[in-house]
Formats: sequence, structure tokens, C-alpha cells
Amino acid sequence: FSRKCPFPHVVRAGAVFIPIHVVKEKLFPKLPGVSVDQVLQEHKVELRPTTLSEERHLRDLELKSCTSRMLKLLALKQLPDIYPDL
Repeated sequence: FSRKCPFPHVVRAGAVFIPIHVVKEKLFPKLPGVSVDQVLQEHKVELRPTTLSEERHLRDLELKSCTSRMLKLLALKQLPDIYPDL
């Protein structure tokens, strides 16, 4: 799946992670970022920080102007859990 993922992503231990920027700007661009943050908080979703090499990889793809905060990672497997509330 990771080869077909249409978004910038990283793979850790076989799991695919996408930056929160992708969730807010690409998947749900019409929702205010605060709403997305609230849903993540309600579901107790923990965003993981990127490693330096992951951050470099994501910036090389298409996220050059993103802040480190917007590059925090969401496990793709958590998306179905939060999707109904978004």
C-alpha cells in the first residue's frame, strides 16, 4: 500500500503515517484546523513527531514550507476511527 499512497507519507515498522498537514489541507480542506484538532483530542489520537530523516524526506516531497508542528504524523490506520466525526 505504501507505494500507492497518493500523499506524502513515511513508513515505520510496516505502518504508514501521514503528516497532519495532509489531513488538514488535503483530506479535509474545508474544515477549520481547530475542528480537526478537537476531533483528534476527543479520540485521544496521539500525533507522533517525525525523525530528522523523515522530516527531510517529507520536505523533499512537497512539504517544504510546512512547520515541524504540521509534519507531526498520524497513523493511517487511525483515520477510519476519526473520519465519521470529521
